[in-house]
Amino acid sequence: MYHLKAHIKGFTLIELLLVIIVISIIAVFALPNFLETTNKAKDTSTISSMRVVQLAAELFAANNSSVYPTDLTTTDEKGNNIITYFPGGQLLENTYTKNNTEPRIGALADDGQISYSPIIQSGKSVGYTINALGSNGSSLPAITNN
Repeated sequence: MYHLKAHIKGFTLIELLLVIIVISIIAVFALPNFLETTNKAKDTSTISSMRVVQLAAELFAANNSSVYPTDLTTTDEKGNNIITYFPGGQLLENTYTKNNTEPRIGALADDGQISYSPIIQSGKSVGYTINALGSNGSSLPAITNN
């Protein structure tokens, strides 16, 4: 009687190493593209937040005889400040830090920060400029109304 030996063949060490090397090479090329895409998505979210600040400033002015806020605490004729017109009545989230700190009045220092700067003429705020920093400190397109 013949005994058949089962030949169970697994992967050799060389085959496993080759698979690991191929996956590593693919990861080396894919990771920079992934990081760039992530930064672009964060910049797009920051631009969206700039638009929210713009809409809040316009709503504020609509309720304040076309006078824009000079800072975050200025109140309109109804007693509301600009933050009241943000979603949920809260400061906006910084896309990079995830803290509710935006917008700021004054200079920008960190990625994702948004600044609101009033344009003052004859003692009244007649417009504004909204700036923001994107990834790696790059300036995003400003929004101006004057």
